[in-house]
Amino acid sequence: MNKETAIAVVIRYQGLKKALEELNKTAHTEGDQAVADIAKTMSPEDIGSIVEHGDATSPTVLHGVITPEQFDQIFKRIGLRWKLEDITDTDIRKEVAVNHIREIRDFILGFIITTDESSRKEAFIRKILQNEHGRDCLTGIFVIEKDIEEYLEKKADNENEGDWQELISIVSRFPEWGTIRQNIKFLLAGTEDEEVRHEKLHAFLQGIVDECHDMALEEIGQKEDVKVVDVTFTPINF
Repeated sequence: MNKETAIAVVIRYQGLKKALEELNKTAHTEGDQAVADIAKTMSPEDIGSIVEHGDATSPTVLHGVITPEQFDQIFKRIGLRWKLEDITDTDIRKEVAVNHIREIRDFILGFIITTDESSRKEAFIRKILQNEHGRDCLTGIFVIEKDIEEYLEKKADNENEGDWQELISIVSRFPEWGTIRQNIKFLLAGTEDEEVRHEKLHAFLQGIVDECHDMALEEIGQKEDVKVVDVTFTPINF
């Protein structure tokens, strides 16, 4: 049994955590290219689920080898299990929406910090910017950062590597940055009182989360009324 088939079997019968362990062993004994070859045979669902084990501070072995095209596929699925409409408490719904935006930020940064190649970083961001929902996600990521207004007024000379400032530095190389920057300023400024402005911002963030959920359903070909069941990391034992 070749390694590509072996990983598929491990995922099916032993779970994704075990699969990640096997991928780590492969990286250690055979190198990243061997992992990249295996990743080419994996489904977006399996890649996305394994990637969930890592974040901006501790990326998985897959973060450094998947292609921008694979990144695009799993990015579009990121909101599959997000259902704000099931949360009745308004304050909790706001908090959950902000946490989801941070999840998107950490998801993206996990891929940015695993490479020193500027072209690879830009390739990931280009995939996001090609998607209208992706542009909204980037706006949401930046607008919730407490220092964003100061950053926009006086751009820092030294962006923090692997932080939102590095992310914004990369995005600013693209033409779409002008619109994103304008939208950030609109959300933070305005002439309304503080409470109205706060509500406007949270309505935008909750809209992003809903967009992500709809985008994920569209990506996997499901209709809105299909119930999404979370079976991630459920091993099958015999």
